[in-house]
Amino acid sequence: MRIPQADDIIKIMDLPLAIAENIDTSKLVAARYGFDERQSNYYLEAAEVLGLITKRGTKYRLTEDGKKYLLMDISERKITLVKKMVLVPIITRVIAELMVKDKNTVSKRDLELLIAESSPVKGSTVPRRAQTIVSWFRWLSEETDVIQATADAITLKCSDAKP
Repeated sequence: MRIPQADDIIKIMDLPLAIAENIDTSKLVAARYGFDERQSNYYLEAAEVLGLITKRGTKYRLTEDGKKYLLMDISERKITLVKKMVLVPIITRVIAELMVKDKNTVSKRDLELLIAESSPVKGSTVPRRAQTIVSWFRWLSEETDVIQATADAITLKCSDAKP
C-alpha cells in the first residue's frame, strides 16, 4: 500500500495545472513550489496516487482523469479530489476503522500502527506519513463536514454511522 507524504492539498491540487504548463519534472516542480527535489517527489507521488498524473521516464504527464480535471472549475475539482481521496487504500482503511471503532475515532497512534502494518513504511517515516494522512483528513473535514481531524485524532462526526 502506497502511503503519501505530501501535506499541502492546495499544492497537490495545483500539480495537474503545473504539468499542463510543462512543469513536468521533479526539479521544475521543486522550483515552482520552493522546496527541494525530494519534497517535490512526495507531491508528485501524491498526485500520482490520486490518479491525476503518471510518470514516464523522468517526466510526468496528465492521466485522462488529469486532463478532465483541468477542464473543471474549482468546486468540481474539490469534489473530484474528495472522491479520489476516499479511494486511496489507506484513506479507505481509516474510514472503515472510523465506522467500527468505539467513539468513531482513530487516534494518531492507531493510524501509525495501521501504516506500519499495511505498508513497507517503517521507523521514523511512519509518523511523517501519519501526519500526511491527518492533513488529508483535515482537508476532507473542511470540504465535507463529515469528519473532524485534529493533530491527535480523526473522528467521524455522524454518531449514527455505525452499522
